[in-house]
Amino acid sequence: MTKQYIYSLYDAKTGALRAKGTPQELMEQGYYNRAESVCTGYAHQKKKKAKPKKWRLEREEKQPKPKAEPDHRTGTQMREVWFYSMFDADGNLLHEGTAAELVEKGLFKNTQTVTNVFYAGHCRPQGIYSLTRKRIRRGVLCNAPGARSSVPKKSRPPITGIEKPDELQRAVHELCLYNAAVRKAGKKELSYGYWAAEGKPEAPA
Repeated sequence: MTKQYIYSLYDAKTGALRAKGTPQELMEQGYYNRAESVCTGYAHQKKKKAKPKKWRLEREEKQPKPKAEPDHRTGTQMREVWFYSMFDADGNLLHEGTAAELVEKGLFKNTQTVTNVFYAGHCRPQGIYSLTRKRIRRGVLCNAPGARSSVPKKSRPPITGIEKPDELQRAVHELCLYNAAVRKAGKKELSYGYWAAEGKPEAPA
């Protein structure tokens, strides 16, 4: 790679610095008619033993800009996302943000948990007694903290009597399976809200 230089232009009589920059920049400032004249002027000055009459040139190698650390996340994409507002028992705002932002703050384990809490309508262990959400457009980073991976989900068994269950019906069905396992293990059953806040486990720990 060709080296690039920064030239310092000094007044030959007083020694005062008059300008500093690349040959192109010094030409644009009116000190030279051509950028090449800066390079040739510096070379001639080095060959001559006599002191320069008008300008004295010095130069230093231009340092390349440090490369930015690679960001393994993909670029932002404008998408419509849910924006959540969460309130305490007195209606005071506790938290707000997108699911990914709430996860990044350490409030929830993953974005699915935020959705589960919304469907439950509360999350008493965290002091959330009500919450709302609305659609907004926001730049979203792929692989953002808490984002769900692209690993395909396990195939779920069909729900008897419901041909095409929605997410809430599926979640209630899974809660019933969970509580059945809990009863079998002799442990305490969970309500939907507490089960959702735990991340919807498939079986008791």
